[in-house]
Amino acid sequence: MPSRIPVEELNDVLTFNTHLGVYERDATATRCINPVNRNKPCEFLWVLEQQTKSTFDEEDWEHDEVNTCQHDALCICSQQITHSFTIKHIPTDQSFLVGSECVRKISKSLYNEIVKPKCVVCAGPILDKRTKLGKKNICSAACNVSILPFGKYKGHELSTIPVSYLEWLYKQDWVSENIKDLITYNVFEKPARKKKYH
Repeated sequence: MPSRIPVEELNDVLTFNTHLGVYERDATATRCINPVNRNKPCEFLWVLEQQTKSTFDEEDWEHDEVNTCQHDALCICSQQITHSFTIKHIPTDQSFLVGSECVRKISKSLYNEIVKPKCVVCAGPILDKRTKLGKKNICSAACNVSILPFGKYKGHELSTIPVSYLEWLYKQDWVSENIKDLITYNVFEKPARKKKYH
């Protein structure tokens, strides 16, 4: 564990990793420096607001697709983390290395965007992979209408798209397995109707 050193300025705790293009906590800056409240969630928000020079609004943040691959890194709040993620402030285009649990304490929706798998239709978070829809990589019943999210028939229901196009699409290597599963389930494998017993 790095030794604790006194820090007073934001520049003393944040460094810019040019390789990853993200701001991260200096390994020796393990002490909170928020002058108002020295707990981890407040430090997290304080660092973000000081660096971006704006009040935290979860609508201004998104998950940044940067592969951090860092083990035992520090979150920007100085908390030790094992699974690091990056979040991006859209207005200033600044990215930060953070821990998922720190984000969960600040914003549930941003946490879901970072951690949860994505819906094949709307790219929103799938909150429960154990459900029937979750197993098909679909987030909700609204997305289960099987709308193609890209290509020539973008926005069309799969049932209205010519089968020949869907067959061609299914054979393409660049089409994700999730979309292929959606095509298979909704077009090629029509769910059998339950028999009525009298």
